[in-house]
Amino acid sequence: MDEETARSRADAEVATWHPHRTDPDDEVVVWKLEEHSRAWVAYFATRRWLRSRDRRDQLVGSCPLVIDKVTAHVHRYGSAPAQYALYEAWLDATDD
Repeated sequence: MDEETARSRADAEVATWHPHRTDPDDEVVVWKLEEHSRAWVAYFATRRWLRSRDRRDQLVGSCPLVIDKVTAHVHRYGSAPAQYALYEAWLDATDD
């Protein structure tokens, strides 16, 4: 899967979050993609945080999205230690 396809999958996922917000600064958007051997990792934030970089404007409670390069499945993990461990384990796993 190329970067453009991964970006489209990530954008489609975050577009479904909080569809009734009226303040454009509260919109969640993908702001960075990182390529890994198994997946693309998509970092997201609100437009407000991207503008301010103030910690009070940060989203809490989730890891970046993980988009599987083979299946295009979007994986979502929470930020609790057990969830973060699952995220890291999946990302670091090999298909050997």
